[in-house]
Amino acid sequence: MARLRELFYLWAFLDINHSGDYQKTFFKVFEDQNCMDNQEMISRFSLVLSFVSFYVTLFLTHNYPNSSKYIFHLLMMIFMFAFLYVSKLMTFQYVPAPVSHTTTGLYICFLYGITIANQLFGFQLPSALFYVVMSLAPIAFILPPVITTAINAFWGVAHLVVAHLQLSRLDFYEEVLAVTIVLVVSAMMGFFIGRTRAEQAFANQKNNALTKTLQQTSLTDQLTGLFNHRSFQSDYYELYDGCQQNKRHLGVIMLDIDKFKLFNDYYGHLEGDRCLSQIGHTIGSFANEEISTYRFGGEEFVLLLRGTSASRTIAIAEQVRQKVYDLQITHEYSPAAPVVTVSIGVHVGAPPKHEKPMNFFDHADQAMYDSKHLGGNKVSVYKPEVAPVSDQEAAAPEQAQA
Repeated sequence: MARLRELFYLWAFLDINHSGDYQKTFFKVFEDQNCMDNQEMISRFSLVLSFVSFYVTLFLTHNYPNSSKYIFHLLMMIFMFAFLYVSKLMTFQYVPAPVSHTTTGLYICFLYGITIANQLFGFQLPSALFYVVMSLAPIAFILPPVITTAINAFWGVAHLVVAHLQLSRLDFYEEVLAVTIVLVVSAMMGFFIGRTRAEQAFANQKNNALTKTLQQTSLTDQLTGLFNHRSFQSDYYELYDGCQQNKRHLGVIMLDIDKFKLFNDYYGHLEGDRCLSQIGHTIGSFANEEISTYRFGGEEFVLLLRGTSASRTIAIAEQVRQKVYDLQITHEYSPAAPVVTVSIGVHVGAPPKHEKPMNFFDHADQAMYDSKHLGGNKVSVYKPEVAPVSDQEAAAPEQAQA
């Protein structure tokens, strides 16, 4: 029974993991780009081909529209052009996009409608057209096999109802047999094709997940979970240029663990890593839309703030200092405090146009060393040095007023 359930999930929902969750299997698999682009392109190309071949067939059979047929053809033309526009086939280039399941289903129904109308109105189309449509449905359209089979079965019944009104009993039984055989073959084709599509899609999905994990690993610090120095380099320059162009404040908070070398020497590197991890996770708790957190290197950390005022940036720096202190990580060999503390430097302001980006960052680094020189466990704010004014320069304004 379990095996039958697994086969049903596989056949109905293209679910090779047998989760049975409809939203997490077919639509989530195929709405992601995965490896379905080529199959989608083939599917849409088949729409154009069938559209053209239909009207070429009409022309070759000299079945020119007249009276009620004219209206029918006109409506079908409008419908087809609308569908082609929706499915972006009119752009003359293939642009990968999620498959429109609604328009695909409508197109299958449109093809079946042609075959039924052929019987009712006598369009003189080949009688085998219905079987061709039923056979190609699981190949040309990216839909779960259960949906394709349901559509085929529905239109098969409609086809037989019309045939019952027009054929003798013997011919009708032959038609039932033909429809049944084609429906079974179509369902089997859908099963194998669907399984191949699902396996390809899930395999590609796993590759994408692995690639994403590797990318994330290359941009984050494994010990602390913060972004690493490589991420900082790319983010900082981009943020600096953005704040410079938009005339927004950029805040840089740089911190260093006080006497961390002594901590490592006396407590060991294992405890040192545990200390870095705890502090890193504490700093990471400040990350949000306006704050990015990084492990700059060794025992140094950086917070970048976009669009924040000076007072708020300083307040956040003070919160970081206090939270690290509240961790109460014993450090009896530190002259700053009996627990692990950090020295913090802050620089905030609108990035000047004629200054190198790293000069702006170095001001926060300079302020951090000011905190260290003051004994540690402090927050220092960078203040631009005012160049001394000579006596001659100071007297110039007074002479001008006189």
